[in-house]
Amino acid sequence: MALNTFVLNVWDYLIIAGLFVFSSTVGLYYAFRDRKQQTSRGYFLGNRNMSIIPVSLSIVVSTLSAITYIGVPSEVYSHGPMFWLMSLSYIIGANMIATGFVPVFYNLDVTSVYEYLDIRFNKHVRYMVIFVECSNIFIYMGIVIYAPALALSTMTGLSPTGSILALGLVCTFYTTIGGIKAVIWTDVLHAALMFSGLLIISVTVCLDMEGGIAEVWRRSKEGQRSQLTEFNLDPTLRYSFWTVIVGGTINILSFAGAKQNLVQRYNSCKSEFQAKMAAFIGFLFVGVVTLAATFTGVTMYAYYAGCDPITTKRVSRPDQLIPLLIVDLFHTVPGLPGLLIVGAFSGSLSSVSSLVNALAAITGQDIVKTIWKDISEERYTLVVKILSAVYGLSAIGVAFIAATLGDVIQAILSFGAIFGAPVLGVFSLGLFCPRANSKGAFVGLLLGVAVGITLKVGSGYFPQSYSAPPLSESECDVITMPTSALAYSWSNTSHTTAINDGISPTLSIEKQRHPVTEIFSVSYLHYNTIDWLVTMVVGLIVSYLSGATDPATLDPKLLSPVVLSVFSCCWPKTGGSKMNDRNQDQHEYNMSVTDNSGGDKNVDIA
Repeated sequence: MALNTFVLNVWDYLIIAGLFVFSSTVGLYYAFRDRKQQTSRGYFLGNRNMSIIPVSLSIVVSTLSAITYIGVPSEVYSHGPMFWLMSLSYIIGANMIATGFVPVFYNLDVTSVYEYLDIRFNKHVRYMVIFVECSNIFIYMGIVIYAPALALSTMTGLSPTGSILALGLVCTFYTTIGGIKAVIWTDVLHAALMFSGLLIISVTVCLDMEGGIAEVWRRSKEGQRSQLTEFNLDPTLRYSFWTVIVGGTINILSFAGAKQNLVQRYNSCKSEFQAKMAAFIGFLFVGVVTLAATFTGVTMYAYYAGCDPITTKRVSRPDQLIPLLIVDLFHTVPGLPGLLIVGAFSGSLSSVSSLVNALAAITGQDIVKTIWKDISEERYTLVVKILSAVYGLSAIGVAFIAATLGDVIQAILSFGAIFGAPVLGVFSLGLFCPRANSKGAFVGLLLGVAVGITLKVGSGYFPQSYSAPPLSESECDVITMPTSALAYSWSNTSHTTAINDGISPTLSIEKQRHPVTEIFSVSYLHYNTIDWLVTMVVGLIVSYLSGATDPATLDPKLLSPVVLSVFSCCWPKTGGSKMNDRNQDQHEYNMSVTDNSGGDKNVDIA
């Protein structure tokens, strides 16, 4: 098959440039508008004056990324559409987050979510969790910059260096100067671009086929990719109803229940009710986007059924299928490939800007203010802006490192998921287990991480035994499809990457196994569940062995409303001295900010 080199035209580049210009302009707008009044509270929480819809859309693109845009359709292409069940997990998780997590963090009015751990447990638990989370965030930021940059380079022949620098610098610029308001309002556009990109691809494939959706589904059934659910309780199945619902729910809780970047969004709303609604609507939208990504994967399989690009060496990995499909569908339409590439870039910009702002909040609140207790509000705001710039530039450096790692990227993403579940376990101990103490939380965290790493390493030595649905090239002689520069770029580059959050499509694996090693055969979606359970069980056991916390000494504000509604008679109306001291310090600090900002009533939380 002859190779026809595809190069983006001027319209494509103008659309990509437009995304960068718009994002930068939003940052400049908020930097100029708030130049005389901006405080750290406004920088991180938008003075608690954000509305439900923009916060909801910001939650969507902060939860998703270019990894979702490219990886989920590839997973569905390789393993079938059962991934759609994740959308149900998001709905369940949304209810749990809105009722069990958001009220506590909103009413405590914390800038850094890890302040909660200091109040509930102690500083040792707080800083251990910060270390685990910050390490995870740094790795993740670099990868979500690198993934779409590599996709663009394969379509245009442009070195990934230029794309990495453009993404990283633009993101750093508007996040640093505009703060959380710039991040949230750019997220609104980014969410629309991601969703519309998936829809355009899916609808175009359906319209191109005689029979439309019916033909898409017929080809999926012929390719053994039409099973929508499986109620088998076998935990080694890659996907089943129980695996996806349980594992997916724990996954969304670990990613969004007590994560700094998401808690900042909850706490930027005008009221607790709006914060809860923003969380619920946001994760409902995440479920909708997941459905769209799943359907895109189904249509992509139908488009290539009988002439698989992997088997025919047009691409080397499933992760490269979406860029190839964009070229095959739209190479004759000026500007449209650029618009769809922007969908992937939007996911990266939103994810990284969210995490850069979160890292600045963590460092400022948990480290700078701890060391520099009498820092003025003006100087502190300047410090956190500098921190944002440093973290954004650091993410660019990590992205360049990621470019040299090849297949190791998949392992790093999996480790990121492993770290999230033990951290969720620590917060769960604090919110839902009144008798849990600091020793239990600390030991539970360490063992949860250790078990997670063991599972991941073990699964590498003893891979799961399963058979993926077949791929075929039997009809390639009667199917004519355009060939792009991807065919050359992917087959001749040293860069290979897994950009699907631990999703690793593989073919049939058969290997003699010892019964003990079967623990490593569980679905990757169970890793988070196992890590979370280990953290919780060990944390409770150690807490009781070392002297469990007396619930009467806890301020009710530190416990989830779910717990309080069941055991409302067990706690006094006022909390312990630690909570009271924190409230007094926070009140005095906010009063000083109010005085310095001309009496802005939105700043005072008294």
